[in-house]
Amino acid sequence: KDIPNFPIQTTLPTLGNVDPNEVAAVITAHFLNAMACGFMKSGTLGGVITNADIPVQQNIELTTKAFSPIFQGINSLYPDSDIQLHCSAKDPIDLSFVNDNIQFAAGVDCDFVAELGQGKLSQFATLKLQAAGDLQLIVKNFTIYPQVSSMTITNVTKVNSKTEVDTEGFKVLANVGSGLAIEAINRRILAKGFALPAWDGITFKKADLKFQDGFLLLKVEPQFGSAKMEFLNRIILKTISGIKPSKIIEEVCLQST
Repeated sequence: KDIPNFPIQTTLPTLGNVDPNEVAAVITAHFLNAMACGFMKSGTLGGVITNADIPVQQNIELTTKAFSPIFQGINSLYPDSDIQLHCSAKDPIDLSFVNDNIQFAAGVDCDFVAELGQGKLSQFATLKLQAAGDLQLIVKNFTIYPQVSSMTITNVTKVNSKTEVDTEGFKVLANVGSGLAIEAINRRILAKGFALPAWDGITFKKADLKFQDGFLLLKVEPQFGSAKMEFLNRIILKTISGIKPSKIIEEVCLQST
């Protein structure tokens, strides 16, 4: 529901040799975009970046003093205060497969919040960032762990601010410090991962994810446990009744959640 019209790929790759104990699934860019859109709408694609996320040796601080060239006069409003960055994806993330690589473009709202002490906070600005870059996907326990490998801020616009904002200066600063931003995003926002559709009683191991013919090919070995016979019996009985296998599996998944 409410998913933008991302291109749908209609041709499937050759699966090649699949071990009898494995299940092979084709992951398209459309599937990843729909999945990312769902997580975005649920508020999952977001997090808070603080000074604790910046290595001491980098000699960079998230403080009103350090950001005073960007937000003119902010250090007068909040003298020597630490800053928190509350970031969240607000626009649909556009993922595409290019030369066996995953590229992304995303709109991110970034709230700048001053720490006032005793747990009190004061938001003083919101900037909308347009970012583009590359992603890597790691699959463990049927969960996708995306990791940003490169990122460029292509545009910065002011949504609101208590001071004048040098948006171009912030874009330069963000791109110079993109390595730190990538590290913080991977650790604070993406490290928890995003679960693939599954159902109770069945776990997966030995996940293998690779590009093949313009798609991502995922091979996993399922472990059914106590659910194995029930799952197989339901599929066999429904297949005998003339119901399409794809519809059966969809039904089983829905009933098991």
